[in-house]
Amino acid sequence: MIRKIKLITALVYLLILVLSFPFVTSVYIDYDDNWTVNEGDGNDGVAWGGYYLDIGLNSLTSNADIVCWDWDDDSEYSHCYFETGVSEYECDDDYLIKSEPNGDYVNLSSLYDGHCSLGDGGCDHEIDTGSSGQSWSEYRDTIYFEDCDSVASYTNVDAKKYWIIYGHQYDCDSEPGPSTDPDYEGNYDSWLNIKANTSKCSASQECDENHDAIVSCTASATPSDPCRTKNWYSCSDDDDCISDKCEQSECSTCSDSQCTSAYWNSCTNNGALCCAGDAVPDQYYCEYYETWTDCTSESHTGCQQKGSYYCTLESGDWKWRTCTFGCNDSSCTEPDIDVYPTTLTFNINQTG
Repeated sequence: MIRKIKLITALVYLLILVLSFPFVTSVYIDYDDNWTVNEGDGNDGVAWGGYYLDIGLNSLTSNADIVCWDWDDDSEYSHCYFETGVSEYECDDDYLIKSEPNGDYVNLSSLYDGHCSLGDGGCDHEIDTGSSGQSWSEYRDTIYFEDCDSVASYTNVDAKKYWIIYGHQYDCDSEPGPSTDPDYEGNYDSWLNIKANTSKCSASQECDENHDAIVSCTASATPSDPCRTKNWYSCSDDDDCISDKCEQSECSTCSDSQCTSAYWNSCTNNGALCCAGDAVPDQYYCEYYETWTDCTSESHTGCQQKGSYYCTLESGDWKWRTCTFGCNDSSCTEPDIDVYPTTLTFNINQTG
């Protein structure tokens, strides 16, 4: 029992010791910009040519003395910034740093470019973004030094890329099946996903690969919308539809505006305009020109179109029958035409 109490006491002391250490947030490079149209935001490192973009180091502690920047990620540094009140010679006795442009190792004071309040926006630096019509990408890298007046240390921060773009678009992504989530992209000599899977298309739409990738070259303009109405949903003209066909009498409109065969028996508006297309699994239908899907599935029981045929299971076999719209099996009769015509052979003007 005494041993158990000692073990519990030890665990409590260990827990107090762990909780006494402060939680440390990783220091990171932060970009801020004012190009936030469409799917962009002000911290993604993506800006239009000529727009504002700055860079800083966030989550530094009060122990930070110096931050040095490598503006082209070649492991050579050109500017060092010192915390307000810290001597520019603070770390000279502790470290040398590889410098631009010749790769020489020099004291940090040799790269002195001013004092500022380090971290979280207090010592940010504006980046030249060129002008509208220009585009490029670049990495920025940095290193910071702490406690140079006692136990000096330094930390390399992960390099981070930014993009100056010209041209933006929505683009259907490559998910399996019809895409409903176009990517939002910007061009900087190649295409960058600013935001993947935007969920821009509604539940009744698909992303049309024939209408995507139309580039807008105006910063504030919304790129062309690639979302178009799915098959079997109501439409007003061909341009609405993913199938480029908005037709009357091909399908019906139900209360939920969905025009699938599953609803045809209960619908009353057979003159509605709906986007028409090929059959897809679990949405079999009878096409406008009397070309029928295979009569092999229970899903066909609602097919009533152009001659009022429907598919029904009789004695274990699926058969076509004809009836008026909305009829039930008991009032249906055999179709007057051969839905699956056999081949006919005619012998004309033949002599023996």
